[in-house]
Amino acid sequence: MTKTTDDYADRITQFHYNRPRFQAEVRALTSALVEVGASAASLSEAFDLDSAHGVQLDMVGLWVGRDRFVPYPFETFWFSFDEPLRGFDMAVWKGPYDTSYGKFRLADEDFRALLYGQIGLNEWDGTGESLGQTLTEFYQSRVLDPACLIFFSDNGNLSFELNVSGEWPPPMVMAMLAWPALDPDVGGMKFRTQVTSVAGLPLFGFDMNNDYVAGFDDGAWGVSPGDLLFDRGIPSSMDFSSPDNSALIGGAT
Repeated sequence: MTKTTDDYADRITQFHYNRPRFQAEVRALTSALVEVGASAASLSEAFDLDSAHGVQLDMVGLWVGRDRFVPYPFETFWFSFDEPLRGFDMAVWKGPYDTSYGKFRLADEDFRALLYGQIGLNEWDGTGESLGQTLTEFYQSRVLDPACLIFFSDNGNLSFELNVSGEWPPPMVMAMLAWPALDPDVGGMKFRTQVTSVAGLPLFGFDMNNDYVAGFDDGAWGVSPGDLLFDRGIPSSMDFSSPDNSALIGGAT
């Protein structure tokens, strides 16, 4: 319980208790101690993961090991073929220190969910089941469309995959997959993320035919999220500048 100036004033001896100016001086001198105590008592809640906001949540992120800035591609004026306004005599050459990426600042609630996911990785027990649960729960919670299906697969050969079938996730979630926002650091293991190259279709695979994996004529090749963010020869690559994709994720600012 935080002390108040009354707690200190109550300790004045009987000889000085009835002297108003003496009491006022004691209260004035102890008010600073009361304010420091109240501030110290509030630190626990201010930096609690469930209630922290703003810079306090950023400090929690430093301790957990993850910041709130997500890199994502943006339209530039760098030279490009097959772009009338970015061709010869129109665009400029991209220099060695220029970038094609911007940074998006996650809102508190989205950043809080990311920190919970990172804590899950920090406390990972080494099993494929718990790793898959941590990854899929985080990304699936960021997806608004139930037709976007995210699942984890352990290939049994020192490699595992995070897969996205069906509808594409929102652009910001795609950027988080490409980043990746949650990066398992497993010695000797190869980790890959793949997304269906055609929105609405399951990933291509043998001996299965469901919403997640399907064979010929039904499934689509899996590609990296980065390939869908940039036009790298994939006709159906995601366009960040499209009005349909400009709304990143709910609640983001």
